[in-house]
Amino acid sequence: MQEENADREGRTGHTGAGSPETDAGDSSERETAEDILSLYLEELKAIRPLTEAEEAEALQKAGEGDRGARERLIESYLMPSLSIVKDFIGGEMGVSEMIGVSNLSLVTAVEEYIGRSKAAGEGQQEEETGLSGYVRAAVRAALKQAETEERCSRQRAETVAERVNQLMEAARVMATELGREASPEELAERLRTPEEEVRALLKMSVQAME
Repeated sequence: MQEENADREGRTGHTGAGSPETDAGDSSERETAEDILSLYLEELKAIRPLTEAEEAEALQKAGEGDRGARERLIESYLMPSLSIVKDFIGGEMGVSEMIGVSNLSLVTAVEEYIGRSKAAGEGQQEEETGLSGYVRAAVRAALKQAETEERCSRQRAETVAERVNQLMEAARVMATELGREASPEELAERLRTPEEEVRALLKMSVQAME
C-alpha cells in the first residue's frame, strides 16, 4: 500500500459564524482533505473484498496462526474503515492523522476479533455479530477518542499560551515600575500564582523564543 504522504492539513477548530475569508478558508481546507482521502480510497478499489465464505475461512486460518489470512482480513477492511474518516473531516485532526488512527484501530480490531472467533470455536460464546460491525465500531470509537484528545490538548496549549502572555505583560509592567526586571518571587506575588508555576512559564517563554 502506498503510504499517504500528504502534509498535515490546517485545523479548522471553527465554531459559529466567521468572516467570509475564514469561511472560505475552512471550505478550501475541507475540500483539500476530502480530495486527499478520495485519492487514497481510489487506490483501495483494486483490493477485492472477501465474500462471506472467504471471510469465514480466513478467520479460521488466522485463528490457527496463518499470517497471510490475517493480512487479507485487514486488507479487505481498509476501504470500509477509511470511509468512516469522511465523517470527521473538518474537525480537530488533519486527514493524515485520521488515516493513521483508522489503520491502527483496524489492525487492532481484526486481531481482537480473530481472538474472539478462536475462543468461540473453543466453546465460548462469541459476543459480536460480525467482523464488519466490530471493525466499523472500533474505528469510529478510535477516531472519536483521538478527536477528543486532540481538542483537549489544543485547549491546554491555548491556556498555557494565555498564562505566558499574562506573565509577560506583568513582567513588562513591573519592569517599568521597579526600573529593573521583576524576580520570579515578585511576579508570583503580583499574579497570585505559585512561584513554581511562574518559573515554569518563564522557562516556556524562553524556549519559545529560541
